[in-house]
Amino acid sequence: MKKNPEATLLLGKTLIGTKQHLEETKVYVVYLGEHSGEKTLKEIEDHHCSFLHSVKGSTTSKEDARASLVHSYKNVINGFSALLTPQEADMISGMEGVISVFHSDPHEIKPHTTRSWDFVSLLEGTSLINSRKEVLQNASGGKDIIVGVMDSGVWPESPSFNDEGMEPVPKSWKGICQEGVAFNASHCNRKLIGARYYLKSYEANFGPLNETRDFRSPRDVDGHGTHTAATVGGRRVANASAIGGFAKGTATGGAPNVRIAIYKVCWPVPDQSLAEGNTCLTDDILAAFDDAIADGVHVLSVSLGSKPRTTYYTQNAIAIGSLHAVKRSIIVACSAGNDGPTASTVGNVAPWIITVGASSIDRVFSSPIMLGNGMIVEGQTVTPIRRRRLHPLVYAGDVEIRGTTASDTTGLCLPGTLSRNLVRGKVVLCRSGGMKAPMEVKRAGGVATILGTPFNEIQVSSFLDSTTVAFSYGLNTIQTYIQNEKIPMATLLPGNTLIGTKPAPVMAPFSSKGPNIVDPNILKPDITAPGFNILAAWSEASSPLKLPEDRRVVKYNMQSGTSMSCPHVSAVIALLKSIHPDWSSAAIRSALMTTSTINNVVGRPITNATGNDANPFEYGAGHFSPSRAVDPGLIYDAAYNDYVMYLCSQNISLDSSFNCPEKVPAASNLNYPSLAIANIKLGSSRTVRRVVTNVGKGNSTYVLAVRSPPGYVVDIVPKTLRFSKLGEKRKFNITVRAESSVERRNEFAFGWYTWTDGVHAVRSPIAVSSAKLIGARYHLESYEVNFGPLNETRDFRSPRDVDGHGTHTAATVGGRRVANALAIVCWPVPDQSLAEGNTCPTEDILVAFDDAIADGVHVLSVSLGSKPRTTYYTQNAIAIGSLHVVKRNIVVACSAGNNGPTSSTVGSVASWIITVGASSIDRIFSSPTMLGNGMIDEPAPVMAPLSSKGPNIVDPNIFELDITAPGFNILAAWSEASSPLKLPEDRRVVEYNMQSGTSMSCPHVSAVIALLKSIHPD
Repeated sequence: MKKNPEATLLLGKTLIGTKQHLEETKVYVVYLGEHSGEKTLKEIEDHHCSFLHSVKGSTTSKEDARASLVHSYKNVINGFSALLTPQEADMISGMEGVISVFHSDPHEIKPHTTRSWDFVSLLEGTSLINSRKEVLQNASGGKDIIVGVMDSGVWPESPSFNDEGMEPVPKSWKGICQEGVAFNASHCNRKLIGARYYLKSYEANFGPLNETRDFRSPRDVDGHGTHTAATVGGRRVANASAIGGFAKGTATGGAPNVRIAIYKVCWPVPDQSLAEGNTCLTDDILAAFDDAIADGVHVLSVSLGSKPRTTYYTQNAIAIGSLHAVKRSIIVACSAGNDGPTASTVGNVAPWIITVGASSIDRVFSSPIMLGNGMIVEGQTVTPIRRRRLHPLVYAGDVEIRGTTASDTTGLCLPGTLSRNLVRGKVVLCRSGGMKAPMEVKRAGGVATILGTPFNEIQVSSFLDSTTVAFSYGLNTIQTYIQNEKIPMATLLPGNTLIGTKPAPVMAPFSSKGPNIVDPNILKPDITAPGFNILAAWSEASSPLKLPEDRRVVKYNMQSGTSMSCPHVSAVIALLKSIHPDWSSAAIRSALMTTSTINNVVGRPITNATGNDANPFEYGAGHFSPSRAVDPGLIYDAAYNDYVMYLCSQNISLDSSFNCPEKVPAASNLNYPSLAIANIKLGSSRTVRRVVTNVGKGNSTYVLAVRSPPGYVVDIVPKTLRFSKLGEKRKFNITVRAESSVERRNEFAFGWYTWTDGVHAVRSPIAVSSAKLIGARYHLESYEVNFGPLNETRDFRSPRDVDGHGTHTAATVGGRRVANALAIVCWPVPDQSLAEGNTCPTEDILVAFDDAIADGVHVLSVSLGSKPRTTYYTQNAIAIGSLHVVKRNIVVACSAGNNGPTSSTVGSVASWIITVGASSIDRIFSSPTMLGNGMIDEPAPVMAPLSSKGPNIVDPNIFELDITAPGFNILAAWSEASSPLKLPEDRRVVEYNMQSGTSMSCPHVSAVIALLKSIHPD
């Protein structure tokens, strides 16, 4: 349900504004820091309202100004949210005492969507009795620890939340059991000790809650919140399983005796199914943090997040709220995000947060596919399948309704695309399409679905017999069989749960990766934990698919995501807090990180979904090892003031009582259990300091082992640390020198350093680079949907350039002068040479625009384009993306195209884009031609004939192109993976190369735009 622009907004009983006013207002958060002194709740709210009255002016009464207030934070966090116009928000941002003002984007923050605990013990190389049970016993299962869970609520009747045999609620608890629809005080017990819900900002943005879609109470209609809460602290429940008996066993949380407090901050998006995700409003989340701190929680588990932005520290509710929590010794664990395997996507990157990636366990759900020729192709499923006879097998692209798909969507089994006449009674192979693909096959009368996925990810339990196969082998094998067989046939065999598969863990392909784009000098994520096909309690108001058509009711369900890995770590944090109640949040993070493992169950390095060795940008310090974390030997501690000092290095102040010194330590000096340095100049060095505290044996000596990153030398002084008592601290300096011959200097290199005393091994990852390149992303999703998995013999699954074009344009803009950030969207066309050009899928370009806006770029240089069409404004990714960019004062320059000298060929013609043609410079490379009559012919500088020309065929009333610049025989940096001709026969390697085209003229203009932007920032 979308907010009606002609409706008036009713908050409580007070009408706010007129139709015109409502159309201009949005919910903004005004952050003021912390409360100081003794004030009543009324005095706090009056103070907040005074800001509103001062900006709304004489035309608005104090009562109407107060009515625009959404939240007033009164416990610890000082601030409020309110309905404001952009102008009013800007006025408040300049007032005394205001730290930041930011829009509460209703679509910014979302959820990051049994055997796992047994697997963790197996990975530690110890028996269950000697590891997990011992930790649980030492911690008494975490019985006096209170874990707050911020999510979509809870299904209190689940057996996972029974309180049988539990002791009374800890006296330290100050929270409430907030009543609401289908939820009253009796739903809380000694396990589920508190529950609240937050709806004000949601309703300010979307209008009143549609109570046919969710409960106005802490009750969970989605399932996500119930799942995460049960993973943290669910009680032991025998014979739990998913639909069809998959993953059957005893379900348990990691800390089954902890107390759970629920903070419901996520709600359904109007006009979207639950399967498309909830939304979690920024200012509602801040209110939940404020209450949780006052309620007395010890741990906060937050499986929510948004894409990182450069304004992260001052405008992100989770970052701000968690800093207040950590100041009060509350430990906050957050999910890293589900935007992998793309680099630079990791979220929740504040150094005071424990950030968790996701990896697999040693359990798969095998579902073989038998083809008509007897061949067996391995697949996976969590859908109950009854053995059937062979059925005709068809490829979705061959049975589509004419006109319903395009070249890039064929074969995806999208809704409404399959022909009933051609599908009825058949098994359908879908190239991809997600969980809706089996539903489309069912609609068209098919009997089963085989679904391709890039990394053999399992879809949720479907209505229809279905299994998934990896692109790399299964999909290609089946497609070849269909093409070569006169009457192709197939059947899906019933699935089985298999335990003990190897290798494990494997990094989940969706787990967001570093480097940290907010500050690459803080390595994120911190750690990884099980987050792939995790079984836990589920809301009985939801269903496995979370779609309206799915009416199945389940008590337990399998889910994948960093949302699932985060509560695994939260549970261990609760146990460690119980065993070491005096340890700070930093101490517990240090214990988890320095005792983690980087090897799988067979003793080999943990791999990612492509089979390559994973690295710290994927798993942080490694896979957590709970029993080892109990006794880490040494810890890297940090306090609130250390974090505020770190913010000084970012030129940020979130605490007006803290004055940053004149000389601020570099960000890398934060006493973190990992080390990241992002910009060491070639041939130079950087030195940082670390301090460790002895928590192992009183009299101990630790010696150093170092594995320097390739191309760097790491020197640590001293190389021996001696302790005579517990609690003693020792300092050491780490110097990292970048060798002059460092290859791939724009990439990070990884290493380790470890302190050992014969009992403990305290290991820290190192990530360093010599880049002036401050950010890089690659976008491959749409390319792989269209062409299948990237052929990694032809290009890198990373921002590394194998073509040369991107390196050339980036160097033309800012080679060694301007900080660059790159987004890679262009990839080689299968079965074509690089000389024939790359392809740049529309969807990937739009994603890159979206990321670039969030990343905080000032100028976008786009040397890409297509021939103009009459549908240009509504169907062109560059036109659409650049309009959103320009709205945020980002300048976009685009190449005009290389289709000249023909008229009416100019591209990128939107009036908000600076469109650049190409011309020559006053340099030629003389090679005279002598004719037979002795005449010498030498070329003269001219307008580049390739440069596309007007008039603008989309709208001849807009004169295009805008300007011309050098684009003929331009020398710039080149990819050493390419060659001058970009042909297989050309094996020459060059660092610089000459190229011609409007692709070369565009970055010339982009460079000048950057200089003008610096001189005239407004």
